Amino acid sequence: MKKVFAYLLSAALCVVCGNAQVTPTGALPGLPDQAGILVASNFGQWQVTAGNLGQYSWKSSSACYVTVMGLTLQAFTAGTPVEIVDLNTPAHTEIVTPTAVSTLNGCSVTMAPTYGHNHYYLTSGTAGLQEA
Repeated sequence: MKKVFAYLLSAALCVVCGNAQVTPTGALPGLPDQAGILVASNFGQWQVTAGNLGQYSWKSSSACYVTVMGLTLQAFTAGTPVEIVDLNTPAHTEIVTPTAVSTLNGCSVTMAPTYGHNHYYLTSGTAGLQEA
């Protein structure tokens, strides 16, 4: 029980600290769980590249889905934070919360970032906690 509490505390601190990587003692990278306990950080490694129909829009609805640990998950959900990793200006990397997601006629995500992003990718804004 102490190990679980320590891991959850570490994972919560990871979200607060941004890009910090936290791996609990005994967890093996690439495994979704350790003794039946999900290792959230293993689920937060997905990336979606910049949209091809606009900044956060893609021609195919498949852009709204990612495969993590052998599972297909919806990458974007309204109300769930997403991290925009800015490759040109790393200081502009930010976590935003989508207000709407549509998979009709492609994939589009409505969100209001603080900065403009041209060369970026999207990833988990919760270090894998939401996905796990």
